[in-house]
Order: sequence, then C-alpha cells, then structure tokens
Amino acid sequence: MRTITFCEHDFITPEQMHAFLQKQLEFPAYYGGNFSALSDCLTDISQPTRIIIDRDGSTDEPWFDKACSIMARAALENENLSIVMK
Repeated sequence: MRTITFCEHDFITPEQMHAFLQKQLEFPAYYGGNFSALSDCLTDISQPTRIIIDRDGSTDEPWFDKACSIMARAALENENLSIVMK
C-alpha cells in the first residue's frame, strides 16, 4: 500500500499542498491544482493508498480544513483510498 504522510504545518499555501499531492500521488500533468481537481483525482485512485494527515493545530487556515474534508469525502467514495487524521 502506498502511504503519504504530511503535517498541516508543512504548507503555507494551498498551492504548495496541491504540488506536493500531485507529485506524491502521481496525479496527471493536467491536474488543475484546485479543490475540484483534487476531489476528482482522489476518487480516481486505483492503487491502495493511505494518506496520513497530522493535524497538529499549527494553522487555522480554512483552505486546509476544506482540503481535509475533500480528502475524507473522497475516501468514502473510493475503496482504494483511506485517510487517517491524527
């Protein structure tokens, strides 16, 4: 199983998070780097994948909360994806 781990303090901007996820999860070159594209790509994952997110309380950025919600929702739709928030 492919496992990706990151902490909320790893990213200052949503663009940084999108670039990280695109590279780590091998999203296609046409990945739009926005929340709609993130949802689409996560629900299309065909390889068993676990994303571990360390919610350490270091940010109160609404975009990060939105990203976590999108990832959790995608995991409900895709049996190949699991999200662990700690």
